Amino acid sequence: MAHDWGAPIAWAVAEKYPELVKKLIICNGPHFGSAREIYESDAKQQEASSYVELFAGPEAVKQLSRNNFQLLKMGILGMVKRKGAVTEFDVERYIEAWSQPGAIDGGLAYYRAITEDREKFIEGWTGIINVPTLVIHGKKDPAILPQTLKNLENYVKDLKIVYIENASHFVMVDAPEIVVANIKEFIG
Repeated sequence: MAHDWGAPIAWAVAEKYPELVKKLIICNGPHFGSAREIYESDAKQQEASSYVELFAGPEAVKQLSRNNFQLLKMGILGMVKRKGAVTEFDVERYIEAWSQPGAIDGGLAYYRAITEDREKFIEGWTGIINVPTLVIHGKKDPAILPQTLKNLENYVKDLKIVYIENASHFVMVDAPEIVVANIKEFIG
């Protein structure tokens, strides 16, 4: 099971080592094959993905650390739609984690890697997935829009997609009961 940028790693493992993956579950995470065309041609998705350039830029650590991590708090924790799901305790833990030496820079290294040479990043990867796959997608995700799943069935042979209408990028926080019910049904 993977979420967000963990998804490309999970997709790659499922493709390259299907014998190690009985079933794959993805929550609001891109599949580079199906999403690639959308990322390149859809103006709304391009705008939604504009944060990637900021995160990959030379001033990213400074900008994201400014004002007690205000941009990160708004951009990450502010996405959650379910009232009360993010507590003050949670915010304090995030700030504590982000404050560790090198923590922000380490997280941003992924963005630098994927923007330096996108073709090299997916080199040797067909994107064809031959294991049963469940994709759960919060439709209120401001970063990964639902249209990124448009052609996913061309890559995944045994696919079930569940859209959750009022859930954000953090679908598992916004709709935990629905996510858990779908996972239980999928894994049997």
